[in-house]
Amino acid sequence: MSDLDGDGLIDIAAAHQFSADVWVWMGRGDGSFDAGVSYPVGSQPMALTAGDVDGQNGLDLVTANSGSGDVSVLLGVGDGSFSPSVSYPALVFPNDVALGDLDGDGQLDMVVASTSSSQPLAVLLGAGAGQFGAPSLLPPGYCADAVALADLDNDNQLDMAVACSSDDVARVFPGLGDGSFGPAQEHDVGIDPGAVVLADIDGDNQLDMIVANSGESSLSVLLGDPGLAFSPAVAHPTGLNPTSLRSGDLDGDERADVVATNFGTNDLSLLFGAGDGSLSQPQPLQAGLFPAAVDIADVNGDFIADLAVANSFSASVSVFTNLSGPWIDLGGSVAGAAGSASLVATGIPAANLPVSLLIDGLPLGFRLGWLVVGLERADLPYKGGVLVPQPLGVLPVLAGVSLNFRWPIGLPPGTSVYLQAWFDVSGLQAGPATGSNGLRAVVQSL
Repeated sequence: MSDLDGDGLIDIAAAHQFSADVWVWMGRGDGSFDAGVSYPVGSQPMALTAGDVDGQNGLDLVTANSGSGDVSVLLGVGDGSFSPSVSYPALVFPNDVALGDLDGDGQLDMVVASTSSSQPLAVLLGAGAGQFGAPSLLPPGYCADAVALADLDNDNQLDMAVACSSDDVARVFPGLGDGSFGPAQEHDVGIDPGAVVLADIDGDNQLDMIVANSGESSLSVLLGDPGLAFSPAVAHPTGLNPTSLRSGDLDGDERADVVATNFGTNDLSLLFGAGDGSLSQPQPLQAGLFPAAVDIADVNGDFIADLAVANSFSASVSVFTNLSGPWIDLGGSVAGAAGSASLVATGIPAANLPVSLLIDGLPLGFRLGWLVVGLERADLPYKGGVLVPQPLGVLPVLAGVSLNFRWPIGLPPGTSVYLQAWFDVSGLQAGPATGSNGLRAVVQSL
């Protein structure tokens, strides 16, 4: 999902393996889409990615075509339509493709991955104007079911992560900055890994690696450290046969979550991140017949991530709009002398509209407290999980009573606003004397 016509609205493109074409649906901004338009590509397109490959400041499309052993490039015209595809020879049975500037010349290059051990990876350097050079093959001897590019060791060069189902490992190749890669480091994962995503799961500003293991119905999470080092894989259950995955903030708490498509159970697994590298138990979400790919974007303009899923055998795309609502994370406090409380919110967080916060679950006997409102947070440990270092305002509040106020004027839509509730409980005798209790809410202004 991307803005393919530059109108600020999210559109959808999907490759159809059996009809050898790419379908494009233009978004209307409310979660609905116009009728699809198809564009022929090579035989059996197995993967699709978008990027500005011709330098015209618009998105183009690239597919990896297993049946014809090539990649197809569709250059965007700028209005959401595309020129006829141009094919470039790649590998035997290409299965995935990733775009990135591998040699620092300002042109997007591509890495193509194949399930064939004789031709696992190929690099096609961008030649400008949306054209690509001849493939440069990486050494054989392993498979590459999936590939992802990112700067993993903070040297301003793109590195490569590859999942390989034949030997149940993920390989990480350091980028050398000239379009080539150094020797791989191997990391054990689960059985039959077929998808890989690079994202910061533990919030340390270092990319981590998540791998979907189709053979054992699990995800492997490997936390990253500088120098291309990763922690041993930690397994998380999914539905049957996960085939693709994406990472993004699905519940608006500014922590990375993971969604996987489960080919064997016709559903998705949603795993919510705690911000420390751990993931929740999977929550299933029913999809179409044999879901094969998933993407994350805000399709209806409410500043909360939605999902689109390509269903391979039903030749359809399922769109799931997020129902989290504007009040995103009303987290409970760490239990202290005043017990463990919670925040309950009503109203719409938009300029000058009335909202209400109820602090619930505290016993009688506490003293006057304060609600702190701010636009930034400090990542410091404290009761409640969020610290607002430069508040916009501090409002007095009595716990157990609704605090009614009007939402601040002048906050751009989508702005994250942080709320804290603090209570002076130093006079309470029951329980340890903690001094105060903290609560938190994170909300995005509408």
